[in-house]
Formats: sequence, structure tokens, C-alpha cells
Amino acid sequence: MQATTSTANGGFYTFTNLAPGTYVVSFTLPAGYRFTPKDVSANSQDGLDSDANVVTGATDPIVLAMGEVNLTIDAGVLELPLLVASKSSVPNTGSPVRIGDAITYTVWFTNIAQTIAYNVPVSDTAPDGTDYVPGSAVPPNVSGPSPLTWNFAQVQPGMPYSVSFSVIVTGVPGSGTILNVAFVGNSPVTETNEIVHVFVPTAIQLLSLNAIRGTDALGAPTVTVVWVVANESNTLGYRVLRGATSERASASVVSAGVIAATGNGGTYAWVDASSPAGRAYYWVEEIELNGTTVTGYGPAAVPATALRQVYLPTLMR
Repeated sequence: MQATTSTANGGFYTFTNLAPGTYVVSFTLPAGYRFTPKDVSANSQDGLDSDANVVTGATDPIVLAMGEVNLTIDAGVLELPLLVASKSSVPNTGSPVRIGDAITYTVWFTNIAQTIAYNVPVSDTAPDGTDYVPGSAVPPNVSGPSPLTWNFAQVQPGMPYSVSFSVIVTGVPGSGTILNVAFVGNSPVTETNEIVHVFVPTAIQLLSLNAIRGTDALGAPTVTVVWVVANESNTLGYRVLRGATSERASASVVSAGVIAATGNGGTYAWVDASSPAGRAYYWVEEIELNGTTVTGYGPAAVPATALRQVYLPTLMR
């Protein structure tokens, strides 16, 4: 015998006029829901737990005797987690980037359903034309860097979560732009919006940048900044910047005027005769023929000067 029915308000249903025998009740999930595990009632009351298999939705065989009424066969369902995700970056999407620039990506995601999402994976990859900055992942990634993956044991409803990491632009991407997108969850997978950065070729190819401590003829401390360029195109010259920290924002121009470019590349050097005794950091900026400044290359660091012991003559009489 086979019969069907639908639940009424409150989830109640009945089958009437059943002959004695063995039956199986199969429940059909509403869209956007999943079955709860069966037979896990904390108080062991059969009417308060789910009897449906989490995969098939069917119960175990139920033996019904003559005149028996069984009101304990039920199924528990939970709303499926629903993840929404988006992505942002520094610098903002659409910004131009050059070799040596850093890009920081952040993935935001939220579970907008009313049930907890378990074991949520997040996957992202350093895009073509970039290299992942080791140790930059927050929180620390589970594996990587190709792809970088994270796993969240639980994602609570309504709470925002995020992951972030940084890359360095290393070369010309095949598409001419640096494209990045992330993926959150599984079954289904939520794809973020795409982040796009426009790759701008630099007018020079910098091979090296070094800063070397020394002294002048009078023994005063100096720093010689040396940079080697493989080729130049549309380059007017260079400026040297110095900062007290490795943050580019701490630096200011210390070279007087523009150090003229040869037009063919080569080795350049500039001496900082006013370098502080403490640790210092140096950048080189390229100035193009139209006056555009290419964001500085660097930094190159020099250690603090060593303390020197001075011996004074002893006067005796």
C-alpha cells in the first residue's frame, strides 16, 4: 500500500485506515532545507527527535499492529546555510599598479541563514603577474600559496568573517590586467566579485638597489645609494628618498634636484652626506619626461653607525 499526504500548520500529518503491517515513511525536503541527524534527542523521547535518514529522508521499517496509533514518526529539518561573499583590495579595484607594488586582498563573507554553517572553506590564489607575500595571510592560511585555502569550523548566522593576504606585482600578466576572485563554501560555492588592477609597465628595468655606509675624507658618516638599471625609456632622471622606517610614507626627498638619466641605463650612485646615525631606509623615484613620478623603488636599508670609543690624552704635572 502506498499513500501520500502533506503537513498542516505546525508540521502535523496523518495516515488513516492503515492495515496492520510494515511501513516506511519518506519525507520530502522543502527547498533550502536539510534533514537533522536522526535519533539524537537529548532526553531520549522518541516523539522529540527525527526519524528520517539525512540522505534519503526515509525512516526505518515501522511495524503497525491492529488498532495501533503511532504519533512519534517525524522528521527534523533545518534551513540550509546561505553564504554571501564580496572582495575588496588596497589599492582599490581599477587602480594602476607597477612592478614592485603591493596589493592586499580582503574577502568578506556572511551566513545570512538562521543555521550555523560548518567546515566552510575559503579559497584564493595569487593572480598571474604577482607573488604571494609569505606570512601575510590573516588568519594564517591552512595551505597554499597556490591556492591559498582557509577552513572555518563554524560560521555563525549574521556574523561577518574575513580573510586577507598580500601579493607583490612581479611582471606583466598575460591578460594585461591583474584579475582576482575568491571562492567561499561548497555545495554550493559562492564566488566573490572580481578585483581588477591595471598593469602599467615601468619605464625602467631596475636590476638592483643598495645603500652602503661609509665615511668621507674627514671621517664623517655617509651613505652611498647605488642602483643599476638595465634599460630606460622615456626617463628624465631620478630622485633619492630617505625614511626612518621601512614604510614608504615616512620617506622624503633628500637628493637635490633630479639626477639625470643617461637614456641607456647603467649604474647610478648618490652620496647622502647628511645621513643620520640611526638605521635608515632609501628609495629611488623615476621621473619621466612628462614629469610623471613613478612610485619609488625600494627600500634599501642601512644599519645604524657603530659607536666609536674616543680616547682623550691624560694630562699630568
